[in-house]
Amino acid sequence: MRTRGPVVPLLVGLVGGAVLVTGTVQASSLRHDEQVAREARARAAAQVRAEKAYVAALRPVLEDVYDQVQPLHDAFDAFDEPHEYDLSVRDDVLGRSGARPVVLARLAALRRVPVPERFAVVAPRLDKALVDFARAADLLAAATDPKVHADADGDVRGFGDGRAYLASATSAWSSGTALVFLDGSRPSVPGPGRDGALPGRSPRSKGAYLYTADRICGGADTASAGLPDPTDLGSFLRLAPKQVALAQGAVQRLQVVPAPRADAAVLTRTVGTPLRTFGRGLAVTHTVLARLRAGRSGLSATEVQALRRSDDDARAVAKGYAAYGATVCSDFFDPGPADAPAPVDSGDTVSA
Repeated sequence: MRTRGPVVPLLVGLVGGAVLVTGTVQASSLRHDEQVAREARARAAAQVRAEKAYVAALRPVLEDVYDQVQPLHDAFDAFDEPHEYDLSVRDDVLGRSGARPVVLARLAALRRVPVPERFAVVAPRLDKALVDFARAADLLAAATDPKVHADADGDVRGFGDGRAYLASATSAWSSGTALVFLDGSRPSVPGPGRDGALPGRSPRSKGAYLYTADRICGGADTASAGLPDPTDLGSFLRLAPKQVALAQGAVQRLQVVPAPRADAAVLTRTVGTPLRTFGRGLAVTHTVLARLRAGRSGLSATEVQALRRSDDDARAVAKGYAAYGATVCSDFFDPGPADAPAPVDSGDTVSA
């Protein structure tokens, strides 16, 4: 006698229900996993975009920091084994480079860029390095004031803090940026001896212009001073072409010194144009000297005019360099008082 219902249909029903429930749960879990995976991929993509944006924003900061800060190192590199003129070169660069406002502007721009998680530790180090670069530039500029230091002992006291800030900021900047540019694409970074510069990468800034121009002028002036003084017409005709050649070489090199983009128009007007005019006068002088050495006398009216104008041309160049802060070049080109007697009088004029 049966006391229970059919067992098999009941078991089949229970198993079928369990399968349906399990399938529903598995489908729901799969959808959840897919959603989590999508969100993870989205977060990873967003992180990559943020990192790329930060690196892209940091790259021009590195370029400008190198342009502005490297000349400060260059000035000290030259001073470690100085020529006579290097003290003036150093003071022109440190005192008039204008590095501080440029560095601070780049710092402000970088602070507006969101810092991705990967760079959360290194970003504050870079921020502090930029602050210290600006502080170093400020202290070094102030130390060039003659009221602060007037001799070698004063120099040590005056530049100590500024140079210390420069060294610490340089170290932090170099190590920090290396952690950002792990692929070897990092732009040049400043440092002693230009150790962090990429091949062929020279800084382009006011400080770099002052350093390069002053060194050219200082070297030419030292070489010129090393020539003996002429004692008669014969020695004058032997030595004067060497003096002219030194000046011509300096002018040619000065004409290709890269000007800061922001100052290019001003420098073309105040230095570049007068320098070209003075260079043409040197060419006339060279021609006249060659003729005199060959035993042929007489000057054309054009030559006399060019020789008469040479002091004014040199004075214009000196004025342009002085206005920009290149005192070594200003001294090199300065011919002396404007009322000095002309080297050629009207009696020397003959027809060509």
